[in-house]
Amino acid sequence: MALRTGDHGQAATNGLKEKVLTLDTMNPCVRKVEYAVRGPIVLRALELEQELRQGTKKPFTEVIRANIGDAQAMGQTPITFLRQVLALCVHPDLLNSPDFPDDAKRRAERILQACGGHSLGAYSISSGTQLIREDVARYIERRDGGIPADPNNIFLSTGASDAIVVGRGSAGRHRGSYLAPDMFFCLRLLEETGICVVPGSGFGQREGTYHFRMTILPPMEKLRPLLETLSQFHAKFTREYS
Repeated sequence: MALRTGDHGQAATNGLKEKVLTLDTMNPCVRKVEYAVRGPIVLRALELEQELRQGTKKPFTEVIRANIGDAQAMGQTPITFLRQVLALCVHPDLLNSPDFPDDAKRRAERILQACGGHSLGAYSISSGTQLIREDVARYIERRDGGIPADPNNIFLSTGASDAIVVGRGSAGRHRGSYLAPDMFFCLRLLEETGICVVPGSGFGQREGTYHFRMTILPPMEKLRPLLETLSQFHAKFTREYS
């Protein structure tokens, strides 16, 4: 129940607890949180990819995703051991196959033993399988030079997007507002070259300065032309808007 300022005393009298965390008392940095690598630029990139598949003519032939660290989308070969363990966990009958190495089988058996019914399809507790959380805790402790890590304080998720849930209404507050200079630059870059990068405004850049962020994951045969195209676009953009 929301309480007005004048209701505090009455709430205490009635034995009601007032809200401790409200939009007014919340850290303003939390209220303004953004997931910068997924926004209007990326949504437009998806639309452009669809248009290219449908045969729409563009001044480029593909969209290059330089906005996130999606290495395999850029052509990186998957790590064989991880795929082997996953395959064995999903289909345990493969544990009898001579096509899989013993170390992958041992790892898969250890994980399956920690699952309900020895099946990856069984429900786990909300924070994730206990064995995996203990492994994560040991890694953190080793990484931090021996500082203890408690597996009970570790919650597993399918990625950052699911770990931090932002209300749907937050994204809509900016609709209809003008484009920030870095957003405008990134959108023009995408529309003219097919290169998708991230506006720096999503990372709390210094007031009055503008930049963008990108990965360097594309393979070398694409990275060099990408950088050349980026340089040419920047020169053209600067001439046009300076």
